[in-house]
Amino acid sequence: MSKIKIQGNASGTGVVTLTAPNTNTDRTITLPDSTSTLLETNGNGSSLTSLTGSQVDSGQTTAKAWVNFNGTGTVAIRDSHNVSSITDNGTGTYTVNFTNNFANNDYCVSGVASDTSILTIRANDLYHLVSSIQLITRYPITAAVQDSGYTYLQVFGD
Repeated sequence: MSKIKIQGNASGTGVVTLTAPNTNTDRTITLPDSTSTLLETNGNGSSLTSLTGSQVDSGQTTAKAWVNFNGTGTVAIRDSHNVSSITDNGTGTYTVNFTNNFANNDYCVSGVASDTSILTIRANDLYHLVSSIQLITRYPITAAVQDSGYTYLQVFGD
């Protein structure tokens, strides 16, 4: 069985307080299997100054998937998180495929397209799946569907 050790500094006068929430639900804190610093304060303990994001599950506070891609010619992902591929469905129409499925299709999506394009997110149950989302890029003046050289998408949810 693992043990919890709280150790003070002999020359310090700081107090560590661990308070349970006012709820009947149990809470679990899982620490990373790492020797690096998880978080630090500003010295007097009043504010957080550093949080190593790669070692912390941020829950609903960070994008569960995002992508930056070139949609002209052969579609190419420039950079991404939790996006396995992008399917080119024809001029200006793309399907972003997630590496890990979402728990449901109630996630929130936002994004932009540049290179004289606007982004339309097809937000209905037919195109908004746990495994993917479909996008359309259009010319802003005529709304004609067109490929976009720069498309950016962020997805938040479970």
